[in-house]
Amino acid sequence: MLFSGHVPGIMIGSLQISQFAPTKLAIIDCLSPAGSRGRLPISPQTTMYVNDLVYNKLFAACTNLVYECIMAGKTADRIREALEQAIVEGSFENGARLDEVKLSEQFAASRTPVREALLALSTSGLAEQLPRRGVFVRYPDFLRLVEMFEVMAQLEAMCGSLAARRAIDTDIDKLEAAMVRCEEACNLGDTDLYYHENEQFHCLIYNISGNSFLASEALRLQKRLAPYRRLQLRVRNRMRQSLGEHRAIVTAISEGNEEEVARLLQAHIAIQGEKFNDLMASYQKRTGTIAQTPVNPAELVG
Repeated sequence: MLFSGHVPGIMIGSLQISQFAPTKLAIIDCLSPAGSRGRLPISPQTTMYVNDLVYNKLFAACTNLVYECIMAGKTADRIREALEQAIVEGSFENGARLDEVKLSEQFAASRTPVREALLALSTSGLAEQLPRRGVFVRYPDFLRLVEMFEVMAQLEAMCGSLAARRAIDTDIDKLEAAMVRCEEACNLGDTDLYYHENEQFHCLIYNISGNSFLASEALRLQKRLAPYRRLQLRVRNRMRQSLGEHRAIVTAISEGNEEEVARLLQAHIAIQGEKFNDLMASYQKRTGTIAQTPVNPAELVG
């Protein structure tokens, strides 16, 4: 250990360290260099001078920690995605306890990324965290799910309309490149890869809209609906249908047709008609639950 106890803040090169965790530094931000080599401000009131050897050791420790943080985040995302899919596919019964220790063994990971994944599941509504009891699977109410898709469709329509108004040539090039990657995944018949590329395609539209608040809200709901959007793609011919819709959306954005883009995106996302029935049947089959039937899709999605 180079230090012990709590250090309010420390900057090395371009890395700012906010504090010591029990055994590790916690990196929170990247800033410009604060001064000459070997001058390390610990707080606004305190500066520590070190030689090159200590400086290099600290910088190496920070580099390693950055790598560990990135890998831990990726591991948590991998576990979360796997659990999301397992839940919507009915691998867990409603109310089943998600055991942290068993999941750590299953995914060959430490308990930290497992905890992060379970917290994300609780936030998304696929699980419920009960104090002193643990985390339990919770299947969402199907009507609630449809309402979320309805809001998602409206957010996407707004993003698309603004994107059609504000897109420049480089934006269109990026959308076309993203569409090509979707086509490649579709030709491979890989629904998971297609979903990943599809997600990037939609994120581009959010960003091109030029409205950061709208983009962040759309992205937040997109992440919450991710496992169900993946499930939709497993319906026969849905990937090919989705790809055709992408082509029409890009064409409308490139032509600056705001109303057409909004209409296309709303139809692309909303659960209605055959898509609604397909998702309802798939959800019931995989989870063994009964969606609130009988349901008239026209009454749920305009």
